[in-house]
Amino acid sequence: MSMYEQMGKVEEAASTYVAAAQYFKKYPSEGAVTCLSRAAMLFEEIGQLSTSARYFQELGDIFEAEGKLSESKEHYRNAADLYLANDSQVLSNQCRTKVAKHAAELERYTEAIPLFEALARDAVTAAASKKTVREMFLYAGLCHLCSVGGNGGVVKEALKRFQAVSLPELVDFGLDDVTWFHNEVANILQYFATAFEKKSRNLYTEVLNTHEVLFRNDPLARLLANRGQKKLKALPARLKTTRQDSEVQQANLDQLGEPMTDTNEEMTQ
Repeated sequence: MSMYEQMGKVEEAASTYVAAAQYFKKYPSEGAVTCLSRAAMLFEEIGQLSTSARYFQELGDIFEAEGKLSESKEHYRNAADLYLANDSQVLSNQCRTKVAKHAAELERYTEAIPLFEALARDAVTAAASKKTVREMFLYAGLCHLCSVGGNGGVVKEALKRFQAVSLPELVDFGLDDVTWFHNEVANILQYFATAFEKKSRNLYTEVLNTHEVLFRNDPLARLLANRGQKKLKALPARLKTTRQDSEVQQANLDQLGEPMTDTNEEMTQ
């Protein structure tokens, strides 16, 4: 406990910890983390929520740079909660996105999925960029794929929820190009789900190849898609491939990248 804390001067104590942390950051030391943690807690204690959140976010950045994702995630979560309590929705969502991504990277999918879905809904209602909405729904869907052990039906049910949320809202906010969702996220997730249902490694690989640019430029999507591919390879092979199965698989391959006007009907035929 610092001298200022002993004197009851909490704000001065917090500021001193911040100054000490900046000094410690110049050298390899845990002192910066210790001081920033104490400063963040003291600023929260005296009701300076935005300042406290900023230092929790900085702690998240430090641990992220060190590859300590679990610790980073918890500090970002603290920052997100404090930003939200201070009515800073945008800053809160930035930190929540970090929490969701780290949870996904750590294979904590039950934690990541509701965060990604909530972030996608927030992005839609805030008329955020289509890229942001697409990314959040894609991450959520890929997390579903990785978490269900090959149950493609779960992914398709999640996709129905995504479509129900996104399309009406996009129209309401004047984003006329509503087909983007079908062409991008829906195609990828529908075909991945079908690949699991059919235990078709070829179909899964074809989806990856067709959307190679997207996965190459998005490390998290690539990581999750590769994990899904490993899960698919670990599934026992189908004992028999019927002529009808072969025709369905070939139809799926032929339709990759085409607009899907009635996704669920098309994939279940």
